Amino acid sequence: MITLEPVIACEDHIRTLHALIASRVHGISHATVPEHDEHEAFVRTHPYRYWYLVHENERCIGSTYIQFDNSIGINLTDFRSLDVIGRLIDRLLEEHEPLPARKSCRNARFSINVPSTDTIMASWLARLGHEVLQSTYLLSR
Repeated sequence: MITLEPVIACEDHIRTLHALIASRVHGISHATVPEHDEHEAFVRTHPYRYWYLVHENERCIGSTYIQFDNSIGINLTDFRSLDVIGRLIDRLLEEHEPLPARKSCRNARFSINVPSTDTIMASWLARLGHEVLQSTYLLSR
């Protein structure tokens, strides 16, 4: 059973989220693991529309968030499967509606950003019937 625990800026959540960042194999926004103080300051800003620790059978297996541009971030530990990803996405879609579309700002539907190195996640999303919208390139300078 997938449960979502809203992230709050308490030491337990800050420590858990920091450990999750340190364990990531794939990433988009982190080239290195931030120092604890930098990470704590980030968590305290709560920059996301919704932010959760993801639990399966009472064990924390990662985190997820929904941003104001209707994008969803899914950061799970190596314990991942098509079933877990599907149940997590279903849970998020059952509990949340995307914000209305704004031309050149956000789509009317939710989207998930996947690191280009995470071919497993991309494959699972395709198998679940989700379509590829775009590829994003980071410029070299």
